[in-house]
Amino acid sequence: MPAYELNLMIRRMVKPELIEVLKRVGNSILEQDGVLRKIEFLGHRRTPFSISNKSAPGSKRIVQASYFVYHCDLPPTKSIMLTTDFRLDPDLNKVRFLRKEEKVPAGYECTLEEEFKAPPFRKSVQKLIDEGRKTYKKYDIGTEEM
Repeated sequence: MPAYELNLMIRRMVKPELIEVLKRVGNSILEQDGVLRKIEFLGHRRTPFSISNKSAPGSKRIVQASYFVYHCDLPPTKSIMLTTDFRLDPDLNKVRFLRKEEKVPAGYECTLEEEFKAPPFRKSVQKLIDEGRKTYKKYDIGTEEM
């Protein structure tokens, strides 16, 4: 099965409703014989342009959204079916499947609770901070006289 990235732009909502939408998307991937490898939360931010959701009549224009990326393996025909299903969902504003060349490492463990933590408290960000810290070299200037 080819590996895909599913990029989602979800309208801004409270956390319990957002979790329900994420579960619904994940379950629909699993129901189509897919394998869910990883979920990434890219943050809440302003959309590049205002969006009107045509599938939800009477809805307001959307200017804030939550961005997520699902890494999954799917049969190619199922990704087309899921795209049409997701585009009809009123909570999902933008949906795009992108084919990946490389797969997520087999030992990678994804937890949704870790992704919802603030960035300074995530293990992956703490690791990057530790790697980025400057190390100062100590030079021996010596005390010997010439």
